[in-house]
Amino acid sequence: MRKELCLLVLFLIQIFVANASSVSNVRLVDHTSYAISIIQETMRRVEKSYWCSLKVEDVIINISENILGVPTSADVEFTNGFLVSLRSIDIVRSTVQQVWLPLRANTTTVEVRATMRMLDAIIGFDVAVKMQNGIYRSTGTIRYPEIQFPFVIVKNLFTDDITVGVRSNLVRTSNLMQFTPEDEINKIATVLFDWNCTADSVLSWATDIFAPITLGLAINEIEFPRICYNCNGANKQEAHLMESSRACLVNRDGYILNIIQNVISRLEKNIKWCNLKLNDVNQEINERLFKWHAQGTGNYTNGFLLHFRSIDVSNIQSMFSTRTVNGSVENLVSVNGLLNFRNVYVGYDVVANIEGFDTQYFTGVFSYNFIALRCTIVKNLQTNEISVTTTAVSSNPAVRQMTYMPQNSISELLSRYFFSYHISFSQWGENYIAPLILEIASKTELPEIRYDNRC
Repeated sequence: MRKELCLLVLFLIQIFVANASSVSNVRLVDHTSYAISIIQETMRRVEKSYWCSLKVEDVIINISENILGVPTSADVEFTNGFLVSLRSIDIVRSTVQQVWLPLRANTTTVEVRATMRMLDAIIGFDVAVKMQNGIYRSTGTIRYPEIQFPFVIVKNLFTDDITVGVRSNLVRTSNLMQFTPEDEINKIATVLFDWNCTADSVLSWATDIFAPITLGLAINEIEFPRICYNCNGANKQEAHLMESSRACLVNRDGYILNIIQNVISRLEKNIKWCNLKLNDVNQEINERLFKWHAQGTGNYTNGFLLHFRSIDVSNIQSMFSTRTVNGSVENLVSVNGLLNFRNVYVGYDVVANIEGFDTQYFTGVFSYNFIALRCTIVKNLQTNEISVTTTAVSSNPAVRQMTYMPQNSISELLSRYFFSYHISFSQWGENYIAPLILEIASKTELPEIRYDNRC
């Protein structure tokens, strides 16, 4: 009996060692490019739906304090919260990995993991301070230096089923809520607002928005990396050489800089900067301004670019990826960069119809430190087809409020309602910049591709 038990234990050990050995000799080819491409495409689609579609749940704070020696009670409601802007998105390269997990019943899963980061993300709220003597409204924003989103794409090698999981992590911040306009009440709310109270909403971005988009891409559009068996010695070296993460474009920066320079030249000569239009903004106004209860409308039309100081291109990147179309694998190369307009001024014609006043006409001017549009050129190496996308990535306002000419009590009222996030620059890319990039890129030769990462 003892001899039989020993044989059984030895047999089980051999099975375990064999399984472990087989998994250690198997790897995914170019999982890095796969992770980067699928996350980038996920965020491109989120961006196309506008960052303001990433909503934040309402927050209510009860205040009972002495303000300037006067006992004060108020309910501060933070509503209509959303992601206002962010500086950039990147993928932490050190987190990109493949993990093989042998399971029971001859089943193995492989996971592709990577963490995406949002940097300098600003979340904004409509703020209403409800007191016995009235409701006071303002806008509140808080800046998160970093928000992390770990992605996990799992494939069951027995059933070929793919699942996706995305989590979130708000990196602790000492930043406080900023209010416009500011008063004694919201100075207290600044301190009482818990930076972590938005965590559940940010998690819902990951589970309800990012994960379904990534899953759709993984199942229908972006092919899972192929498996290399017994990747030891020469086979492993060959697999590494096949990774498109080692591919690069010679003089990538010069390629896109030359295209953008030609685009800017044509914009300036043929289209003119004043024809870069802005979206109209129509607002319903219901505001208590001191003892005055104002009701009416504010309409902002004929918005356009007034002037700017300079233009430059930054954050130039290139990427190689594959996709499967009707069973055929196609290789793609993309080059993208941020087109930055610096020290920008935009203008509007403003019409205010407020009850009890004649129609008021103003010129409104808003200024930005910079406006960034991501321009992406994608070429299909099989069909030579070129596509171009442009998206408004971020903007950094130089002021909190619009400047109105002339200035009076009505313009003061309007300034409390109009903020930088009301202005959209997407038309600049869609209507003017993208078509010009496509035209010029179609006539510009793609740089040489090297597969040894020596560019």
